[in-house]
Amino acid sequence: MNISKMLVVAPHPDDEINLAGQLIVKAVKENIEVYVLYTTNGDATEKEKNDRVQEAINSLRVLGVRYENIIFLGYANEWQANEHIYYAEKELVSTLNKTVTNCFKGYNEYCLKKCQMHHTFTYENFKKDMKAAIEDIAADVLICVDFDSHPDHRAASLTFDRCMGEILKEHCTYRPIVLKKYAYNGVWNGEKDYYEEPFQRTKHETNFFYNGSVHELESPNFSWNDRISLRVPKETITPLLKKNILYKAARQHTLTTAWYEMQRVINGDAVYWNRPTNNVMFEAALQASSGETKYVNDFMMYDAGNILNKKEPFKGREYCWRPDETDADKMLTVQFGKNKKIKEIVLYEDFDVKNHIKKLEIQLEKSVFHCEPNVKGTKTKLVLKEPIETDKIIIRVCEMIGNGGLCEVEAYTEEALHSKTNDFLENWVEPKILKYSYITKLEQKVEKLSILFEFAIRFKIKYEVNRLLKRNER
Repeated sequence: MNISKMLVVAPHPDDEINLAGQLIVKAVKENIEVYVLYTTNGDATEKEKNDRVQEAINSLRVLGVRYENIIFLGYANEWQANEHIYYAEKELVSTLNKTVTNCFKGYNEYCLKKCQMHHTFTYENFKKDMKAAIEDIAADVLICVDFDSHPDHRAASLTFDRCMGEILKEHCTYRPIVLKKYAYNGVWNGEKDYYEEPFQRTKHETNFFYNGSVHELESPNFSWNDRISLRVPKETITPLLKKNILYKAARQHTLTTAWYEMQRVINGDAVYWNRPTNNVMFEAALQASSGETKYVNDFMMYDAGNILNKKEPFKGREYCWRPDETDADKMLTVQFGKNKKIKEIVLYEDFDVKNHIKKLEIQLEKSVFHCEPNVKGTKTKLVLKEPIETDKIIIRVCEMIGNGGLCEVEAYTEEALHSKTNDFLENWVEPKILKYSYITKLEQKVEKLSILFEFAIRFKIKYEVNRLLKRNER
């Protein structure tokens, strides 16, 4: 796959480094055109206003991203009356009393550039702007934040998935690489291990309790072993932090602690979760004996009833095909317009342990297969010994507990599976990093103390104490 454009979708100014700093450096070196899209201006308080917009531009200049490739949707960071743009059917007002999209003086937000107008703060406008920007850029690689604890991160992740589901159905020839990443888990909230020898890879931070069960990650359908661990350029793993290009970029964010957090953010690999787009289910028509079928191939693994609720965000919003419990023959029919040589089927069941499909029957032509979906919603694979050519897949629920359902179903041809292997997704390998000399170790200690001293003067030690208390609460 020839990669010429990469798009990074970040919720706030400074998240670009957490999400893709190392890949941005790599892409610029390889002459890949990098675009960065911010969903909010980071204007949470009167102190910040829209100044973080200019800081993001300055930071990306250090990383080599062109000024004209930086896009701000112009939505607010905080909302009045404990509301959020993700649920906004009516027009919202930000905590700074803004009512329409906006940007930095002399730099227009996306819809003003495109449509010569500001957009009011509604979810319809938010989604419309994000989708249009993704379509305009048509990047070969898209990197987006995943379901972090911050509501703006959650809104960006879910809206991105919803937009991609629509785009992949509407544009049958557009099949980019889509990578999701946490900006907090293992990154901003990771261990402060920059000075350890050898240089450390990203570590799994902690488990999360959702819907009556413990899950490895904040996106309950993901598992840590399914991560893609990508190589990073040597400029981002320097022995001294102050010589690191990502640290230099983070120093441009003067209104946040991003520069200090680089001790946690920068790792010896860049960890992502691949969301395949060459899934032929996007070309299929769906029909069911009962239940809503639209959730099966919408690219969304789940939806959130309350993104402001850190512990139980998913309750109150449907995200699965659920056949009626009274349905005698619980069946989903997947109909393609023409024959497909199916080699692999991937199923994601509801991760709520109260609702579990114990057994499924999958029929392709005369072949019938049985599988038992993973109870916590992580992927269940059915790999066929030989591809089966068919224009139809029939899925029957044979046995279930509660109101079981399927979040997503993916189907791949042999050709599609092979097309996933490309240089950009080449897995991480152990780099040859020389052992630090005595002088270098001494320099590191001095540098570490100087960074801590500067931080203590500017933000006080209580910041670290509060962080530890919050981590213990989770």
